[in-house]
Parts: sequence; C-alpha cells; structure tokens
Amino acid sequence: MRLLDRYLCRSFLVPLAYCLAGFCLIFVVYDLFDHLPRFVEARTPLALVARYYLLLLVPTFEYIAPASLLLATLYTLWHLGRNNELTAMLASGVSFYRVLAPFAAVGFGFSLFNGALKETVASGAIEWTRAFARDVSRAPRATLKTNTFYYNVRDCRVWHIASFDPTQPARLKGVTISLERADGTPAKEIHAATAQWLDRRWWLADTKEQLFGANGQPVTGGLARAAVDADFLTEKPQDFAMEARSWELLSVRQMRRYLRKHPEMSPDTRAWMRYDLHNRLAMPWACLVVTLFAVPAGAVGRRQNALTGVLIAVALFFAFYALHQGGLLLGRRQVFSSWIGAWLSNIVFLAAGLIMIVKRR
Repeated sequence: MRLLDRYLCRSFLVPLAYCLAGFCLIFVVYDLFDHLPRFVEARTPLALVARYYLLLLVPTFEYIAPASLLLATLYTLWHLGRNNELTAMLASGVSFYRVLAPFAAVGFGFSLFNGALKETVASGAIEWTRAFARDVSRAPRATLKTNTFYYNVRDCRVWHIASFDPTQPARLKGVTISLERADGTPAKEIHAATAQWLDRRWWLADTKEQLFGANGQPVTGGLARAAVDADFLTEKPQDFAMEARSWELLSVRQMRRYLRKHPEMSPDTRAWMRYDLHNRLAMPWACLVVTLFAVPAGAVGRRQNALTGVLIAVALFFAFYALHQGGLLLGRRQVFSSWIGAWLSNIVFLAAGLIMIVKRR
C-alpha cells in the first residue's frame, strides 16, 4: 500500500469508526428507554443484555453502515479540502480517480461484509432477539414446530409433520406422506413414526403404507415395515425449515428454492416475494453507492462550498431511501418488474455519483 493510500485510509477510517460507534450507541440508548425497566424488574443477567444488544445491532447494520460511510466520507473530504490537501494532491499529478480508490475500496468492503452478515447471522439474530424480548429473564430455548404441512405441487405430494426442531430439520417425528395422482385423487399414504435424512435420502422408520384405488377408496389392508429407504422423495430438510420460518428470515438461496418449489402462488404474491429477493441482493450495495456520490460532493476546494456539498449529499441520502420506498411500492404492485423496483435507488444514485465523479475529474 502506498503512502498516499495509507494516509487517506487513516484519515477516513478514524471518523468512520466514530460514526459507527455513535449510531450504534444512539440505537442502543433509544431501545434502552423501552426495555430497561423490564430488564431491572426481571433481574436479567448483564451478559444476556449485552448479547441481546449485540445481536440486535446485526440486522440494523445495513442502515447504520451507509449512514456512517456517508458522514465519514463527507467529513474526510471536507477536511482535506479545507486544509488544501486535496488541491495539493491533484496539483502534484495525482488523479481524482486515484484519490477516490481508497474510499471506494472501503465502501466495497462494507458492501460485501453487509451482504455476508445478512445472509449468515442476521436471521438467527432476529429470531433470538424476538424470543428474548418475550422473556427477558432467561435465554430463549429452541421451540418445536408442530402440525406442519408441506405441499409439493410439482410431485403431487403432501407432508404432514407432527413435530420437528427447525434448527435440526433432518429428523422429523410423526410423518404422514400423501401421494396423489394427477387428477388430485389419493394414490398412497405412508405413515412413519420418524423420518431421518441420511446419505442424501430419507429413511422412514416404523412405517405403514395404505394404497387407494382409482375411485379414491382405500384398498383393504396396509403394509407395515420397520424401515423404508424412501429414495423417491425429492424434498430436502431445508424445505421444511423454510416452511417453519418467516419469509423475511430466509437467505437468498432459500428464497430462490422456495419460489421454485411453489409454482402455485398467485402473481401478486410471487411479485411481492421476488421484490424481497432482489431487495436482499440490492441493499448491501448501498454502502458503495453512497460512498461514490459522497466523494465528489465532499471534494470541494473552498470552505464556503463545503456546507453546500454536505447539504446536497445528505439530501440525496434521504432521497435514496425515499426512492427505495417508492420502488418497493411500485415493484410490489407490479407497475414494473420486481427487480427494477428493488434496484431502482441503487441504479439512479450510482448513475448520479458517476456523473459527479466524471465532472469533478
């Protein structure tokens, strides 16, 4: 890393750390006004309170990070411009793109980190904090899902699961699998005490099979077996875990699989879900987008223009989320494609930032 890069990164990362800490502190203090009396009354251990707020910050990071990057970028560029350091860099032959590179790299890194955070630990953090908020005196315990139905429309199968742990969906208890013909009449029912996913296939224990005739009436007698290798079943444990979780808590991969497995959804429901899928992909890139339009807005050579640049960038930041909400409304109402609605704010503001960069060059 060159000396210039180290200097710009140091000048940028210090105010960025202050902004992140400040926004996190504001969020925690605001939430404490609501929950502190309950913590005191329930005598909640301090370790659980700390864990609660640490996990509570995870899903809000996608909003805290862009705001922090915006303010830190504006302050850094305004400070460099006020001391004529930016002018000296450009006058010495350093291109504006070269100055922009460290800021863009940090914004890009935050986008990747934000996306990875959302896909890995954010869903679990949301579930834990919601469960903890219901009982602030102890850590939440895993809850079993009971009486769960799963409809496989493509293969004409219906699963009824008496109980299972969503965190361990490879073991199911009290399973009934109904196989249907193309006309919807029942063909076979398989009752199993347990179903386990081993070696990439389902193994059913203590089973009883019931056949049905063409008229839908059961054939006399059933076949009981100790164990069945049900390799014809295409469902996977993650399919049942998805049914047990809220749509907004699914990962991008799970969302895509859910849409493929449920072709029977109405166009309105599918459009709503496809918007959420594309929004999950688009939101992390807000970190890079706000950085790219904040750099040219804050790179001013004179002090009297700094406030104007800051006000314009802040106004654009709020406009970014206003446009995001507009895209949400239009995308879910199918005014235009769901992916356009989800990516609209990123597309518009990335274009605005690039235009400002080219003009500033």
